Amino acid sequence: MRFVIEPENWPSLTHRWAMALGADSRLMPHHVPLSALPPSFEGNAWAYAAALFSLTLASCLSLKRLLGTVSEASREIALERRIGSYVRRPAIPFWTPLGLFRWKVSCLYLTVLMGAIGDVLVMLLWGEVSARTMEVLLSLDRALDGATIMPFMLAFVIGEWSDHAIPQALIRSQQLACPPKWARIKGSVGMTGLIAFIALGVTVGKAWT
Repeated sequence: MRFVIEPENWPSLTHRWAMALGADSRLMPHHVPLSALPPSFEGNAWAYAAALFSLTLASCLSLKRLLGTVSEASREIALERRIGSYVRRPAIPFWTPLGLFRWKVSCLYLTVLMGAIGDVLVMLLWGEVSARTMEVLLSLDRALDGATIMPFMLAFVIGEWSDHAIPQALIRSQQLACPPKWARIKGSVGMTGLIAFIALGVTVGKAWT
């Protein structure tokens, strides 16, 4: 005799197997199997660690650059309003080559952030929150993935508008780009090491405990 399991019975069977194994079925969405790691990794802890590290690092570095750009622009505007035309470096208007370049790069950083942050939240909280919360996070991840087209297209349009002017502006400058000093990059290097440690710790906690 051959038994056939109908698709509509899969969720209930998943919960029965989970209860038989002693797992808490309330921690996972009803439409996915219970697992310490998301199903896309098929139990491969090293793939999970690498993905968590790379996506978290990309999110944090993108957010760092976005906040730095906003802070720099706000400081320039504040100085220009306070000192007026005597400020050494006035605020950069949007329509200048440098202003357009700043906006284009910021939009690309925002694209990376929106595409990665949802996956990071799902990976970090998988199996740690209720099924309803996880379904909300999965929906948020899908919404952010779809919304990445907006900052990307804005960056593309700005590039089409300004890419012919930016090289001409750079040609006029004979200043060479020097390697960054340690004081400038030590924060990013420290963040990379911290995120690697967190990703490894989360993976060990999920996969081997």
